[in-house]
Amino acid sequence: MDRGSRIAIVGAGAGGLAAALHLQERGYRHVTVMEREPDVGGLCDAIQIGGKPYELGAALLSWEYKNVFQFLRRYDMETSPVAPFYLLDRAGGKVLPLTWLMEGQDKLALAADVTRYLFQLMRYHSEVGGPGFRDIEDTDLCQPFEAWLDAHGFTALKNQLVIPITCYGYGRLSEIPAAHALKYLNFGNFSTSLYISGVEALGGQLSWPRKIVQGMHSLMANIAGEVTDLRVGCTIEQIERDRPGPHPIRIRSRTGTDAPVEEDFDALIVTSKQDPETMAGLQMPLDPSEAALFAPVQARNFFTLVCDAQGLGYGLYCAIVENGAFSLPSGGVPIFMGRLWEGSPVLNVYAEAEAGADETVVKPRMLAALEQMNVTVGKVHTIRRWKYFPHAPAEALADGFFQKFEAAQGRHATYYAGSGACFECVEDSIEYSVALVQRFF
Repeated sequence: MDRGSRIAIVGAGAGGLAAALHLQERGYRHVTVMEREPDVGGLCDAIQIGGKPYELGAALLSWEYKNVFQFLRRYDMETSPVAPFYLLDRAGGKVLPLTWLMEGQDKLALAADVTRYLFQLMRYHSEVGGPGFRDIEDTDLCQPFEAWLDAHGFTALKNQLVIPITCYGYGRLSEIPAAHALKYLNFGNFSTSLYISGVEALGGQLSWPRKIVQGMHSLMANIAGEVTDLRVGCTIEQIERDRPGPHPIRIRSRTGTDAPVEEDFDALIVTSKQDPETMAGLQMPLDPSEAALFAPVQARNFFTLVCDAQGLGYGLYCAIVENGAFSLPSGGVPIFMGRLWEGSPVLNVYAEAEAGADETVVKPRMLAALEQMNVTVGKVHTIRRWKYFPHAPAEALADGFFQKFEAAQGRHATYYAGSGACFECVEDSIEYSVALVQRFF
């Protein structure tokens, strides 16, 4: 494509910003990023309290985050270790060590499971390693992760994987497709989880995972500062494709209170979520194959509450115990919480609720559950609802979802990136967007 081509990017999250910056670095002079929200970052958002960032979305970095660390070095940003991890009993708030999950387990069986899991990662590297997914349709990865674990005999390992999957907002092991779970729990992320458990068992201090001292949103803001044509608070009123003439894309948009403008482009990159509701709000008619492709995409209804609280010390708490037994919460009861900064009264609380439940419904449930955990809540700084982890379910993967997704790239001069193309993770979104630009531009 000619470097003078006009390219529009919808969405200024990690994927959209990475695509824009990489296009500029490749010599494209007319790259426009349109973001509906008043600020950049998407899920990489935070609020500032007492001079510290409190992440609302993405927060933790493993040593797998190569692209993220390249950007951190680029902007001379610092990282520091996160707080220690614990388990929390939801009935009364008793704090337990992570080693509680291993009580009564055969340690040799657990070590064998770890070794065999690493072998499976090597086995499926060509399908789930690198940007996106490839040729997973005829593998056993097109089933729920729990079914895949059971089929491979990973009995001892199962509860250990609840923390990086369920506590981090990706659903239960019985819900997340195995392909997505293996992509996320790759060698770097899986070994980081092993490292956390090992250090906790030995009573040491964690060096990993890391958090960004200035906050994940500050990283996104630094990337955005290099984008030459970035429009926040930009409402897209209509997208026309396949127009005759030299420029097949026409977009009518309105930024803030400005009058609407119509502009012509040579290519469009959509990095916003690709679930049916979000795609409908894009005001871009889909062809029948696109509509069928995105129809099964679903997302988790996830919430972050930030409040002043007493009753828990500095740490990250996985609330997957109740009355001394392993138990997963539901219906807006917190599953994960943490004091992100030592000495701070601020507590971040995370929960998932049923589809359709909003902040007015979930906030009282979260506060009532915290009271049951003997956590005394003071000021509530904010509660944020997320449409989190957009993905196609296992049956759609078996029906060739990602084959069809990649086949759609470039039709109608339109390209798709963002977390739906890979996984709801900053590193994966950046990696896929950079690869997309290298493939097609």
